[in-house]
Amino acid sequence: MIRNNLKLKENRTANRYPLVLPVEFESGTGWTRDISTVGVCIETERPLQRGSAIQFSMRVPQTGDVEIRLQCDGIVLRTEPLGKSWQAGVAMTMVRLDDKN
Repeated sequence: MIRNNLKLKENRTANRYPLVLPVEFESGTGWTRDISTVGVCIETERPLQRGSAIQFSMRVPQTGDVEIRLQCDGIVLRTEPLGKSWQAGVAMTMVRLDDKN
């Protein structure tokens, strides 16, 4: 389990890596655009509320018989329109690995 001390301020000190993974959360689905050790950019069909705490999971491509999900808690730092969809910058406050085989 990883926990970050969070300030409601975007921190761009971590490198971002382009990565597309399916994302599931209570109010819908989406996909990642990029990810870092402290946050993720998520694209969705509906905007996420800035400042809200969210729980979400990211599904990692399956290797062999093991399905891997990253279960995450986060805070939405920003939301902006992106064509017909929305993108949200989310600071991850907790990440845990959930592997099932």
